[in-house]
Amino acid sequence: HGSRDYFRITLKENFFIELVPVKMFQNPKDSENITDLSYMHVKYINKKIKDKKILEDIKIAKAFCHSNECYGAESYIRGFSGYSLELLVYYYKSFINFIKAMSKIGKEKCIIDIEKKHKNKKNILMDLNSSKLNSPIILIDTTYKQRNALAALSPEVFEKFKKACREFIKNPSEKHFEIRKTDIERIKEKSGIEIEIFIHGALCISYSGQCLLSSLIGGRSGNRGYCAQPCRKKYRLYCGKKQIKTE
Repeated sequence: HGSRDYFRITLKENFFIELVPVKMFQNPKDSENITDLSYMHVKYINKKIKDKKILEDIKIAKAFCHSNECYGAESYIRGFSGYSLELLVYYYKSFINFIKAMSKIGKEKCIIDIEKKHKNKKNILMDLNSSKLNSPIILIDTTYKQRNALAALSPEVFEKFKKACREFIKNPSEKHFEIRKTDIERIKEKSGIEIEIFIHGALCISYSGQCLLSSLIGGRSGNRGYCAQPCRKKYRLYCGKKQIKTE
């Protein structure tokens, strides 16, 4: 809900609620941004999905994506949104069917229109804004036909997700749902060399002024804790073709 101001209410020390205001409307075309469509998404899911098995499988799909770092449509993740996973599990009728289908998708773009809001796939490619067609899967929003619910999904994240799906299918186990943590002590013991650890956050004072380069060059926002440390690289300054000495 980064596109809309919201309010946080703290109820307990470790528990809070975020309230996000949305616009009331009858026609999806009157929405100002994706946040406004959230209410219609909830209504659709509540109306269509009554099967408890599918509802449980949706939870499993979200946990699977989260543990494999593919959950979230944010710009620094570019994975599956919660709503897109609800639609996909509903469409494929189970978590297993969903990951099997995903693992088989090749280079050809996968197009899914659950409510048949378009006549055919060719019309989808012609009707949607070209900026919404870059994802490996085009999932037509069941409440608004001009929207691709998976527009944020990047090819790189999808390839990582497909690999995770194949590994789970080959050897199903709970470890695929565990969030893997980096064991720095173990790396230090096994490497046999001096290890330097850089912690972004409290120890970084953003002095260099090069913080924005992290998101511009590598798509890793320093403001979200994903800094690529561009301040540690060596740079040369040029005026035209002439190099300017900086030391």
